[in-house]
Amino acid sequence: MARKRSRRITSSQGSGKGSSGARKRSKTTRSLSRLPVSKPFRLQDLSPSQLQDYEDSLAVAAAGRRGYAFGFDAEGRFTRIPVRGVRHAARIIGVSFRKVERYVGSQFFRDRKGHIHVTPADRLPRGMLIPTALGDQPIVVRGSRKATLLVAYRLAVLSGDESELQKFKGKKVAGYELITDIRTIQALLDAGAIDPAEMYAAAQAGGAR
Repeated sequence: MARKRSRRITSSQGSGKGSSGARKRSKTTRSLSRLPVSKPFRLQDLSPSQLQDYEDSLAVAAAGRRGYAFGFDAEGRFTRIPVRGVRHAARIIGVSFRKVERYVGSQFFRDRKGHIHVTPADRLPRGMLIPTALGDQPIVVRGSRKATLLVAYRLAVLSGDESELQKFKGKKVAGYELITDIRTIQALLDAGAIDPAEMYAAAQAGGAR
C-alpha cells in the first residue's frame, strides 16, 4: 500500500495570512476594472423622463472630467460649481448615482483605492442644438470631443467676437459646417433664432473646459 504523504503546512497557510493576501491582491485587481457596463440603447427609445435622466447622467460624467459642474449663482449668472468626484456631481445636478451608472457606467472605472474616475472621453450620443442658417437645429452629436467643440462654438457665437468665430472656420459637427460669418450670426441672434439658454444644457453635457 502506498504511503500517504503528509502535507507540510507553512506558517502563512496555518495562520491564514497567505489566503488573505491572495484575496487582497484579487480585490486590488478588481478595483482597476471598469464598473458594470451600462446596457446599450437608442435615444429615440427613451421616454421624456428617461431622456432627462440620461442627459443628467452625461452632465455628471462631464463634471467628473472637468472637476466642476455648471450652474447659476445667486444673481442668476452662469458659473462653475466645483465637484469632488462623480457622486458629488450627481448630488449637485440632482440625479441618483444608480441612474448615472445605468446610463453612463461604462465610462467609469475605479483606481487602486476604490475611487471612481471618468474616462478622458466617450462616444456616447447627445441631443444638442447647432446654429444653422435657419437657426438652431436639433442634431445628435456622438462623443464628448465633438460635443465640447460645439459648446466652445456656441460660446463664441454668444460672445459676438468675430476673431473667436474664425477659430471654427471650416470645422463641422454632425455634418454641419459651423457658421463663422459675424453678420449671419448677428442676424440670427437678433431674430431670436439662436437660443442663449441652450448654452447651459450644452455646457453641462458637453464636457467643455
